[in-house]
Amino acid sequence: MNTVFPLGDKHLAAGSATRRDLFGAGFTGSADNGQVTVHMPETHPGVTSATVRLQQFVEGAGPVCVVARREVRGAAVSDEGRVGARPGLRSGDGPGEQPGGPPRGRGALRDGVVVDNTTAAWRRCWHAVARADELGEQPLGVWLLGEPWVLVRLAGELVALVDECPHRLAPLSAGRVAGDALQCGYHGWSFDGSGRCVAIPPIGAGPGDRIPRRADVRAAAGVQERYGLIWLAPEDPVCDLHEFVEWDAGADEGYDRIWSTVLRTPVSAAQLVDNFLDASHFPYVHDQSFGDDKAAVVVDEGVERDGWVVRTVFDTWYRNFDDPLVATGEHEAVQPQRLLKQGDAGLTVYLQLYFPVTGATLAILFCCQPETATSTRVYKLMARNDYGGDPARIAQCVRDEDQILAEDLQLLERYARMELHLDPRVEVHTKADKLSVAWRRLLGELVGIDAATAAADELELGTPREREQEAEVPVAFTVDEHAGAPVEVSS
Repeated sequence: MNTVFPLGDKHLAAGSATRRDLFGAGFTGSADNGQVTVHMPETHPGVTSATVRLQQFVEGAGPVCVVARREVRGAAVSDEGRVGARPGLRSGDGPGEQPGGPPRGRGALRDGVVVDNTTAAWRRCWHAVARADELGEQPLGVWLLGEPWVLVRLAGELVALVDECPHRLAPLSAGRVAGDALQCGYHGWSFDGSGRCVAIPPIGAGPGDRIPRRADVRAAAGVQERYGLIWLAPEDPVCDLHEFVEWDAGADEGYDRIWSTVLRTPVSAAQLVDNFLDASHFPYVHDQSFGDDKAAVVVDEGVERDGWVVRTVFDTWYRNFDDPLVATGEHEAVQPQRLLKQGDAGLTVYLQLYFPVTGATLAILFCCQPETATSTRVYKLMARNDYGGDPARIAQCVRDEDQILAEDLQLLERYARMELHLDPRVEVHTKADKLSVAWRRLLGELVGIDAATAAADELELGTPREREQEAEVPVAFTVDEHAGAPVEVSS
């Protein structure tokens, strides 16, 4: 079928990126006199009308076509991201349905903006990609956001290049360090720390020759070693790494540095970070470790935002199995704790637990490496000041922390879709979720979806009867979509 889209926008001029995006996403058609006639493919049955809006997402990223309204079998549904979608925008296979799964309940007619392990916006953040001790004298291949990278030390400097030789696309991580260059293991092409090609042996080209820039390899915008990890930013990062002052202080100030077991999971990095920022799941997910019913009601001091960082302090309860005086009966097992949680635009969380009963501090840096769409590598670094270097207590701490993460993964790995919704209307938020909501809004700014959210506000979501039924459900707390803060409403 054909549908006419009245656009009248300069971005639809012949050869424009928007026009290419529109017709390159499964649609065909023509554009004349400010209108676009689109031939709908068979994958969109039941479409009777649609309007297209142009959204300007991230500065410099160019316009993106978004189908902002579409009549499907009598129900108007949002379909952001279907046409010309930038990475990070997803929509279902059909109206509100998951491949191989049931409709999404309240969101059955909603296709919101989501992020996952391949969302391009995270290229502008720092990511832990390896333990520093994993990189030896030869190159090391790693994955980040679905792209392969090679780490190598050249001329005493840490270097990160795209792991692909421009000649035959062979992985440079299969090569070797030759002097101050990285040499491809296939045909010997060599590259310096900036990615510049300095030698092509098969044609006798060397450092003194004019080798075309097409032969160069793209270098990361940033790479650094900190906290025993190697960090990579594919593009200029929007914010710095978290400060981990307890780790930096180390033994000089009584802190033991501890690593939990590095592992991989199919859970997306965004879901892991969201889980780590949350405090309301403790009594249920962690009932076999530190969770207790006393922590069921979440009390925080309000969310603070500072640039690309959001944080809050929770006053909660913790089953303190690290306190030796619990075994003697001198201390209660369940003790109060002050819990600082801090997230940023990236996929790393800083956490600080303070135990008033013992005076101990435990700080954690939780780092998630989004390797591919189906793989996340997790690093959990800890610094605490109550062990005094005792190897037995440190070993037990590792076992305990591994168990806590395993409890989280036992639930998270059962999700049908490894992604995180940024549209606040897809999930039901409460005042206990203020930090999670603030982090989602921060991510929304990172991926540039303000325009998409504004467009979605114009949509009818569900049939009139469905909206009536939703209004009849008593909900104690919800989220003000414009202010972004959970507010109390009458039911």
